[in-house]
Amino acid sequence: MISLATLPPDIIRKLIRLNPMENWHKLRLISPTWNALVVEDLNARPSIRRVFMSANDDKIFLIRLEIDPTYAEYFSKIFADVHAPKIEDSPVNFNIRLNTFLCSQYQTVLIFESSWTDYHSFLAIITRIFASASNIETFQCSSFNANALRCAGKTMRNVRIERIKADFSLWDPFMRIATLKIIKRNRVYNIEMKAVKFVKQDICDAIQSFSPFVSIIGVDELNSDGSSFGKKTCKFWNSFARDLIVKNDLKMIRVLSGLRTPCRRFYSPGQDLYLYLCDPFFEFMHHFDAYFRC
Repeated sequence: MISLATLPPDIIRKLIRLNPMENWHKLRLISPTWNALVVEDLNARPSIRRVFMSANDDKIFLIRLEIDPTYAEYFSKIFADVHAPKIEDSPVNFNIRLNTFLCSQYQTVLIFESSWTDYHSFLAIITRIFASASNIETFQCSSFNANALRCAGKTMRNVRIERIKADFSLWDPFMRIATLKIIKRNRVYNIEMKAVKFVKQDICDAIQSFSPFVSIIGVDELNSDGSSFGKKTCKFWNSFARDLIVKNDLKMIRVLSGLRTPCRRFYSPGQDLYLYLCDPFFEFMHHFDAYFRC
């Protein structure tokens, strides 16, 4: 009797590629051979330096990739058969461009810029992106809502994401939950957030929810409302970051104000805690080797 576990490797490889990526974690459980071939297929895929996505309330999606020039032809073939979707009574502007920057080691690929009323085409495009790569150094998204982020998250199951740069408010609980799912599933170790129009307690809650799962947390534009970053504020974030580090064994917490200020440096003896005030960011940096030896 023939079973999935006893199929020849060539047949298994074809079956793996025919299955949607969200099912691959199930395929890995069939047998050690299936698991090894899934891992082999993932590792053979290129790394993407940056994936940038944005979506606004008018359902206009923009996606850019930054890749090594070596893989330009690879990605061109992946999107060669993509055509503009036909949606009644909906203006669509669909574009695929390949831009080469000779002064850089990377190429930027503009995948599409479009306008429609549902997420199906958006989901189809990003599924191809995440299915074509083994690793993404930075996943950057702007002006997203929770629905768009959940759509993106569904396609990321089998890709490694090193860093998330969130140019939207993570103080929204639905956005936070969607982001947290991506962090857990994709083993993200670095997240940078913006604290625009923040409430201090909301920021603390968001940081605490992410801290057990990442090694580096950055918060930018803490005082985007124009308020000063005085001694009292510094003391609060210093204490908060230090307690969080000890609790979660983190490597670093960065608190960035986003203000342009003269460059200064402060040192706290006995704690190996360095506080940098520099242009353009105000930064807390905690160096832990010496800290935990004290």
